[in-house]
Amino acid sequence: MVMITFKGPDGSQTVEANIGDTILDVAKKNKIKIYGGCDGSCICGSCHIHIQGDGAKKAKAGSEISDQEADILDILDNVDDTSRLACQVRITEELDGMIVLI
Repeated sequence: MVMITFKGPDGSQTVEANIGDTILDVAKKNKIKIYGGCDGSCICGSCHIHIQGDGAKKAKAGSEISDQEADILDILDNVDDTSRLACQVRITEELDGMIVLI
């Protein structure tokens, strides 16, 4: 297991995450408020997050951005180099200590 910290309007929470789960899975299991309108189908963009620091590079290396995810990110506001869809990033050991901004 790895530790992931979520920071959002409701504060900060560090939780354990299973290898192979998505960030959206981890959030739902821990009752962290990330809206996933399409339930992980990568069609709505409602689970847009920002990954802080080195975590953004590690997330891209472990779960490369697909063309479909890139298309969704292209139509969203507030997108930058740290943006990902929580339903598309799979947890790997390298992501231990990652900080996710909601």
